Amino acid sequence: MFGPAAPQPKIVLMAKKSTQPICRPESLTDLVVNKIRKAIIEGEFALGQPISENMLSGMYDISKTPIKLALVQLKTEGLVEIIPQKGSYVFTATADDVLQLVEWRIATEEVALQAAYSRNKDVLIKTLSATYAKMRRACERKDVSDSYLLDAEYHRNIVQCSTNKYLMSSYDSNINKMNALLFRFGSTPWENKDRFEEHGAIISALEADKPHHAQSLLSVHIEHLCEKALIQELVALRTVPSQ
Repeated sequence: MFGPAAPQPKIVLMAKKSTQPICRPESLTDLVVNKIRKAIIEGEFALGQPISENMLSGMYDISKTPIKLALVQLKTEGLVEIIPQKGSYVFTATADDVLQLVEWRIATEEVALQAAYSRNKDVLIKTLSATYAKMRRACERKDVSDSYLLDAEYHRNIVQCSTNKYLMSSYDSNINKMNALLFRFGSTPWENKDRFEEHGAIISALEADKPHHAQSLLSVHIEHLCEKALIQELVALRTVPSQ
């Protein structure tokens, strides 16, 4: 005779782990911040131009609450000036502002380059080389918008590769103001090939294990990039006085 059947082992089906992370959708305020930031940097709004909540609400067809929050965020980035009892304005810049921005940028990017080389040399060179290749293609197309955006990406990569959160925070708080000035008043790569090719020289110095030389090249490049005398003159000529 056969005894009772032996219990069968339970088969537990494990849910397959998704390899795709869940991405949080961008908030309405973040979308508005990005739209206004882009409009300011690319010159859709003039320096010193009033940008009221009512105007922006009508332009983007949304309520004033995300507009108000966006303007506060852009104030922290230096792109917007909020004057109590008067309103909000696109930033203005004096010659001294520009000089201080140039000094800040040289100091920040030099330190970031040193840290990035020490901590992430291979990633730094690979990242800069990839961006430089895209910059060359944009230059060949004579694409003004992409050229400026990729130039900004190249320099941001230096700071990001430093993995220093304080350098990155400082950079995020100030660089868009400089980018807005450069977009308006800087020269294009095909107008100034020597300045453009300095990006490649910096990469070559890093590949040759000459970080101090790369820092020196970067410092000179930023001075060329910012074209201090030209920017000072044009800021004075093209700034719309705040009301």
